[in-house]
Amino acid sequence: SAAYFAINRSANNAMQSYINKTAAAHTTASTGLTNGSISLLSKADLSNFCANEISVFATGGSLTASEHGLLVDAIETYMDSNGKGILA
Repeated sequence: SAAYFAINRSANNAMQSYINKTAAAHTTASTGLTNGSISLLSKADLSNFCANEISVFATGGSLTASEHGLLVDAIETYMDSNGKGILA
C-alpha cells in the first residue's frame, strides 16, 4: 500500500518513526553512527531488486512530529497535482 514512511533519529539514543502522520512503533536507536550505504528496494548486496516504486526519498536533519506532518502534506499536494497521490 502507498504511504509516507519516515525514520527520525533525533539524538544518539532517540528514534521516532512515522507512517503518514502517525507515530509508529520503533526500536531503540543505536548509540553511535556508522558509515554505510543505503539500499532502496534491494538487498544490501544489490543481488535482489523489488519492482515497487518510491515517490520520494530524502535524508537530512531531525524533524519534529509537526514538521513530518507538514512534509507529508507538501509531498501529497505535489503528487496529487501530478495525478500520482501517494497516501492510501
